[in-house]
Amino acid sequence: MCINTTNIYTLEASENSLKIKQDTAALKFRGKFIFTMGSYEDAIIDLTKLLGIEPNSKFALRYRGDAYYLMERYKEAIIGLAKLLDIEICNKLLEEAYHLTKEALLI
Repeated sequence: MCINTTNIYTLEASENSLKIKQDTAALKFRGKFIFTMGSYEDAIIDLTKLLGIEPNSKFALRYRGDAYYLMERYKEAIIGLAKLLDIEICNKLLEEAYHLTKEALLI
């Protein structure tokens, strides 16, 4: 254990931090790969796990929103896109996707 005035470092804490970083990288890779293969439900599962670790992950919100949209689960897509717009305010493409998804709900 290493102690300084502001932090206490332990091997266990370092290992946990590394495991979380590896988990997020693995979830990003696998989520995008599965999404690209068209298995949207499985991609949503991994991306939701990633959001459990990184609640404001723009990557996870975007791909999960896209997966919901492609599965015609428009209400869920809107929720993710709205949160993404809160994080990334000045993104015109994202705003357009949000409005198109809202329009799909009205059809």
